[in-house]
Amino acid sequence: MAVPTPKELRDPLLELVSKSENGLTYPQLAEAVAEHFSLSEEDRQQLLPGYRSRTVLVQNLYIVVNHLRKNELLLPADGSKVIRISEQGRGSVGGNGPAIAAAADDLGDTPPEQRLSLAYGEHFETLLEEVLENIRSINPTAFERLVVNLLEEIGYGYGIVTGRSGDRGIDGILTKDRLGLLEKVCVQAKRYNDGNPVGMPDITQFVGSLDDQHTNQGVFITASSFASTITKDSKSGIMTMGSKSIRLIDGRELAELMIRHGVGVVTEITYAVKKLDANYFAEV
Repeated sequence: MAVPTPKELRDPLLELVSKSENGLTYPQLAEAVAEHFSLSEEDRQQLLPGYRSRTVLVQNLYIVVNHLRKNELLLPADGSKVIRISEQGRGSVGGNGPAIAAAADDLGDTPPEQRLSLAYGEHFETLLEEVLENIRSINPTAFERLVVNLLEEIGYGYGIVTGRSGDRGIDGILTKDRLGLLEKVCVQAKRYNDGNPVGMPDITQFVGSLDDQHTNQGVFITASSFASTITKDSKSGIMTMGSKSIRLIDGRELAELMIRHGVGVVTEITYAVKKLDANYFAEV
Protein backbone atom coordinates (compact mmCIF):
# COMPACT_ATOMS: atom_id res chain seq x y z
CA MET A 1 0.00 0.00 0.00
CA ALA A 2 1.01 3.66 -0.33
CA VAL A 3 2.48 5.60 2.56
CA PRO A 4 -0.43 6.45 4.91
CA THR A 5 -1.56 10.06 5.15
CA PRO A 6 -1.38 11.96 8.44
CA LYS A 7 -5.09 11.29 9.05
CA GLU A 8 -4.60 7.59 8.41
CA LEU A 9 -1.63 7.56 10.77
CA ARG A 10 -3.25 9.31 13.72
CA ASP A 11 -5.12 6.50 15.50
CA PRO A 12 -2.61 3.68 14.81
CA LEU A 13 0.27 5.92 15.89
CA LEU A 14 -1.43 6.72 19.19
CA GLU A 15 -2.07 3.04 19.82
CA LEU A 16 1.51 2.02 18.98
CA VAL A 17 2.95 4.62 21.37
CA SER A 18 0.54 3.51 24.11
CA LYS A 19 1.90 -0.05 23.90
CA SER A 20 5.46 1.08 24.64
CA GLU A 21 6.20 1.45 28.34
CA ASN A 22 9.14 3.83 27.80
CA GLY A 23 7.88 5.57 24.64
CA LEU A 24 9.34 5.42 21.14
CA THR A 25 11.97 7.37 19.25
CA TYR A 26 11.20 8.48 15.69
CA PRO A 27 13.19 5.59 14.11
CA GLN A 28 11.39 3.09 16.36
CA LEU A 29 8.02 4.67 15.58
CA ALA A 30 8.73 4.62 11.84
CA GLU A 31 9.58 0.92 12.02
CA ALA A 32 6.47 0.11 14.07
CA VAL A 33 4.21 2.07 11.71
CA ALA A 34 5.77 0.44 8.64
CA GLU A 35 5.10 -3.01 10.11
CA HIS A 36 1.56 -2.06 11.14
CA PHE A 37 0.70 -0.95 7.60
CA SER A 38 2.79 -3.70 5.95
CA LEU A 39 4.68 -1.10 3.93
CA SER A 40 7.07 -2.31 1.27
CA GLU A 41 10.71 -1.26 1.37
CA GLU A 42 9.99 1.05 -1.57
CA ASP A 43 7.20 2.75 0.40
CA ARG A 44 9.43 3.10 3.46
CA GLN A 45 12.19 4.75 1.44
CA GLN A 46 9.98 7.05 -0.66
CA LEU A 47 11.59 10.49 -0.50
CA LEU A 48 9.96 13.88 -0.30
CA PRO A 49 10.32 15.76 -3.60
CA GLY A 50 13.67 17.55 -3.69
CA TYR A 51 15.13 15.72 -0.68
CA ARG A 52 17.98 13.23 -0.62
CA SER A 53 17.24 11.70 2.79
CA ARG A 54 13.90 12.86 4.26
CA THR A 55 11.20 10.25 3.60
CA VAL A 56 7.46 10.83 3.20
CA LEU A 57 6.81 8.43 6.08
CA VAL A 58 9.00 10.32 8.55
CA GLN A 59 7.59 13.66 7.42
CA ASN A 60 4.02 12.44 8.02
CA LEU A 61 5.05 11.12 11.42
CA TYR A 62 6.40 14.56 12.37
CA ILE A 63 3.10 16.17 11.37
CA VAL A 64 0.99 13.70 13.35
CA VAL A 65 3.18 13.76 16.47
CA ASN A 66 3.08 17.56 16.61
CA HIS A 67 -0.68 17.48 16.03
CA LEU A 68 -1.25 15.00 18.86
CA ARG A 69 1.01 16.99 21.17
CA LYS A 70 -0.93 20.14 20.40
CA ASN A 71 -4.12 18.30 21.38
CA GLU A 72 -2.41 16.97 24.55
CA LEU A 73 -2.76 13.33 23.48
CA LEU A 74 1.03 12.97 23.53
CA LEU A 75 3.33 14.46 26.15
CA PRO A 76 5.23 17.64 25.17
CA ALA A 77 8.72 17.30 23.72
CA ASP A 78 11.30 17.17 26.52
CA GLY A 79 14.57 17.13 24.59
CA SER A 80 15.03 13.36 24.90
CA LYS A 81 13.57 12.66 21.41
CA VAL A 82 11.26 10.04 22.95
CA ILE A 83 7.56 10.17 22.07
CA ARG A 84 5.30 9.33 25.02
CA ILE A 85 1.54 9.16 25.40
CA SER A 86 -0.35 11.31 27.91
CA GLU A 87 -3.09 10.07 30.26
CA GLN A 88 -5.60 11.86 28.07
CA GLY A 89 -4.18 10.13 25.02
CA ARG A 90 -4.25 6.75 26.73
CA GLY A 91 -7.97 7.19 27.31
CA SER A 92 -8.44 8.00 23.64
CA VAL A 93 -6.71 4.93 22.20
CA GLY A 94 -8.93 3.13 19.72
CA GLY A 95 -10.75 6.30 18.72
CA ASN A 96 -12.55 6.59 22.05
CA GLY A 97 -13.11 9.66 24.18
CA PRO A 98 -13.89 13.31 23.50
CA ALA A 99 -10.24 14.30 23.05
CA ILE A 100 -9.69 12.15 19.98
CA ALA A 101 -13.03 13.25 18.57
CA ALA A 102 -12.09 16.90 18.98
CA ALA A 103 -8.77 16.28 17.26
CA ALA A 104 -10.21 14.20 14.46
CA ASP A 105 -11.23 16.90 12.03
CA ASP A 106 -8.45 19.46 12.19
CA LEU A 107 -5.40 17.38 11.29
CA GLY A 108 -5.63 18.28 7.65
CA ASP A 109 -6.49 21.91 8.37
CA THR A 110 -3.04 22.97 9.59
CA PRO A 111 -1.76 25.62 7.15
CA PRO A 112 1.04 24.30 4.91
CA GLU A 113 3.47 26.97 6.11
CA GLN A 114 2.82 25.94 9.72
CA ARG A 115 3.38 22.27 8.91
CA LEU A 116 6.59 23.28 7.15
CA SER A 117 7.70 25.24 10.21
CA LEU A 118 6.90 22.35 12.56
CA ALA A 119 8.71 19.90 10.34
CA TYR A 120 11.73 22.19 10.17
CA GLY A 121 11.78 22.42 13.96
CA GLU A 122 11.70 18.66 14.28
CA HIS A 123 14.39 18.30 11.64
CA PHE A 124 16.59 20.84 13.42
CA GLU A 125 16.27 18.97 16.72
CA THR A 126 17.12 15.66 15.06
CA LEU A 127 20.14 17.18 13.31
CA LEU A 128 21.26 18.81 16.55
CA GLU A 129 21.29 15.43 18.31
CA GLU A 130 23.24 13.88 15.42
CA VAL A 131 25.82 16.67 15.45
CA LEU A 132 26.21 16.43 19.24
CA GLU A 133 26.62 12.66 19.07
CA ASN A 134 29.41 13.05 16.52
CA ILE A 135 31.08 15.82 18.54
CA ARG A 136 31.31 13.48 21.52
CA SER A 137 32.75 10.67 19.40
CA ILE A 138 35.86 12.50 18.14
CA ASN A 139 39.15 12.55 20.03
CA PRO A 140 40.14 15.54 22.23
CA THR A 141 42.65 16.90 19.71
CA ALA A 142 40.05 16.89 16.93
CA PHE A 143 37.62 18.57 19.32
CA GLU A 144 40.10 21.39 19.92
CA ARG A 145 40.45 21.92 16.16
CA LEU A 146 36.67 21.86 15.78
CA VAL A 147 36.03 24.63 18.33
CA VAL A 148 38.76 26.86 16.90
CA ASN A 149 37.33 26.37 13.38
CA LEU A 150 33.87 27.25 14.65
CA LEU A 151 35.01 30.42 16.41
CA GLU A 152 36.80 31.52 13.24
CA GLU A 153 33.55 31.03 11.28
CA ILE A 154 31.60 33.01 13.88
CA GLY A 155 34.02 35.90 13.45
CA TYR A 156 36.41 35.76 16.39
CA GLY A 157 39.35 36.16 14.02
CA TYR A 158 42.35 34.04 13.09
CA GLY A 159 42.83 31.05 15.36
CA ILE A 160 45.53 28.56 16.23
CA VAL A 161 45.26 25.33 18.24
CA THR A 162 47.72 25.35 21.15
CA GLY A 163 46.47 22.40 23.23
CA ARG A 164 49.36 20.36 24.60
CA SER A 165 50.65 18.92 27.84
CA GLY A 166 51.22 21.66 30.41
CA ASP A 167 49.17 24.27 28.54
CA ARG A 168 47.36 25.22 31.78
CA GLY A 169 43.95 25.14 30.12
CA ILE A 170 44.63 27.03 26.87
CA ASP A 171 43.63 24.95 23.84
CA GLY A 172 43.38 27.74 21.28
CA ILE A 173 44.09 31.42 20.76
CA LEU A 174 42.21 33.74 18.41
CA THR A 175 43.13 37.25 17.34
CA LYS A 176 41.50 39.72 14.99
CA ASP A 177 44.58 39.70 12.77
CA ARG A 178 47.26 37.16 11.86
CA LEU A 179 50.01 39.31 13.41
CA GLY A 180 48.36 39.06 16.83
CA LEU A 181 48.51 42.81 17.40
CA LEU A 182 45.00 43.04 18.83
CA GLU A 183 43.75 41.57 22.10
CA LYS A 184 43.68 37.82 22.14
CA VAL A 185 40.77 35.54 23.00
CA CYS A 186 41.82 32.27 24.62
CA VAL A 187 39.87 29.05 24.25
CA GLN A 188 39.45 26.05 26.53
CA ALA A 189 37.84 22.95 24.98
CA LYS A 190 36.62 20.13 27.24
CA ARG A 191 35.10 17.24 25.30
CA TYR A 192 33.39 15.75 28.35
CA ASN A 193 30.51 13.39 27.69
CA ASP A 194 27.00 14.17 28.84
CA GLY A 195 26.61 13.47 32.54
CA ASN A 196 30.09 14.78 33.36
CA PRO A 197 29.60 18.55 33.75
CA VAL A 198 32.37 21.13 33.87
CA GLY A 199 32.97 22.24 37.46
CA MET A 200 34.30 25.42 39.01
CA PRO A 201 37.90 24.10 39.35
CA ASP A 202 38.09 23.87 35.53
CA ILE A 203 36.87 27.46 35.19
CA THR A 204 39.23 28.75 37.89
CA GLN A 205 42.24 27.11 36.24
CA PHE A 206 41.26 28.58 32.88
CA VAL A 207 40.84 32.08 34.32
CA GLY A 208 44.30 31.84 35.88
CA SER A 209 45.81 30.83 32.55
CA LEU A 210 44.51 34.03 30.90
CA ASP A 211 47.09 36.03 32.85
CA ASP A 212 49.87 34.03 31.17
CA GLN A 213 48.50 35.16 27.82
CA HIS A 214 47.97 38.78 28.95
CA THR A 215 44.28 38.81 28.06
CA ASN A 216 40.99 39.24 29.92
CA GLN A 217 38.79 37.36 27.45
CA GLY A 218 38.16 33.66 27.14
CA VAL A 219 35.75 31.15 25.68
CA PHE A 220 35.13 27.88 27.50
CA ILE A 221 33.47 25.21 25.34
CA THR A 222 32.34 21.75 26.37
CA ALA A 223 30.45 18.94 24.66
CA SER A 224 28.76 18.31 28.00
CA SER A 225 27.24 20.93 30.33
CA PHE A 226 28.26 23.26 33.15
CA ALA A 227 27.59 22.66 36.82
CA SER A 228 24.47 24.43 38.09
CA THR A 229 26.56 26.68 40.36
CA ILE A 230 28.37 28.01 37.28
CA THR A 231 25.31 28.63 35.13
CA LYS A 232 23.56 30.33 38.06
CA ASP A 233 26.39 32.86 38.36
CA SER A 234 26.58 33.59 34.64
CA LYS A 235 24.45 36.05 32.68
CA SER A 236 23.59 35.28 29.07
CA GLY A 237 26.31 32.64 29.09
CA ILE A 238 29.01 35.07 30.28
CA MET A 239 30.79 34.63 33.60
CA THR A 240 32.71 37.56 35.05
CA MET A 241 35.53 36.91 37.49
CA GLY A 242 37.33 40.12 38.42
CA SER A 243 38.51 41.70 35.18
CA LYS A 244 38.06 38.44 33.24
CA SER A 245 35.05 37.70 31.03
CA ILE A 246 34.44 34.06 30.10
CA ARG A 247 31.88 33.03 27.47
CA LEU A 248 30.44 29.63 28.35
CA ILE A 249 29.21 27.34 25.55
CA ASP A 250 27.73 23.94 26.43
CA GLY A 251 27.13 20.95 24.16
CA ARG A 252 23.69 21.97 22.94
CA GLU A 253 24.73 25.53 22.09
CA LEU A 254 27.89 24.23 20.43
CA ALA A 255 25.83 21.98 18.14
CA GLU A 256 23.41 24.85 17.40
CA LEU A 257 26.27 27.19 16.47
CA MET A 258 27.80 24.56 14.20
CA ILE A 259 24.50 24.13 12.36
CA ARG A 260 23.84 27.86 12.02
CA HIS A 261 27.38 28.63 10.80
CA GLY A 262 27.72 25.61 8.51
CA VAL A 263 30.45 23.78 10.41
CA GLY A 264 30.17 19.99 10.12
CA VAL A 265 26.91 20.22 8.16
CA VAL A 266 25.97 20.82 4.53
CA THR A 267 22.88 22.40 3.01
CA GLU A 268 20.68 19.71 1.50
CA ILE A 269 17.84 21.80 0.12
CA THR A 270 16.60 25.39 0.43
CA TYR A 271 12.99 26.55 0.19
CA ALA A 272 11.89 30.13 -0.38
CA VAL A 273 8.46 30.41 1.27
CA LYS A 274 6.51 33.08 -0.60
CA LYS A 275 3.12 34.70 0.03
CA LEU A 276 0.69 36.65 -2.10
CA ASP A 277 1.52 40.33 -2.64
CA ALA A 278 -1.95 41.87 -2.35
CA ASN A 279 -0.58 45.38 -3.02
CA TYR A 280 0.61 44.29 -6.47
CA PHE A 281 -2.84 43.16 -7.51
CA ALA A 282 -4.42 46.26 -6.00
CA GLU A 283 -2.14 48.60 -7.94
CA VAL A 284 -1.50 46.75 -11.20
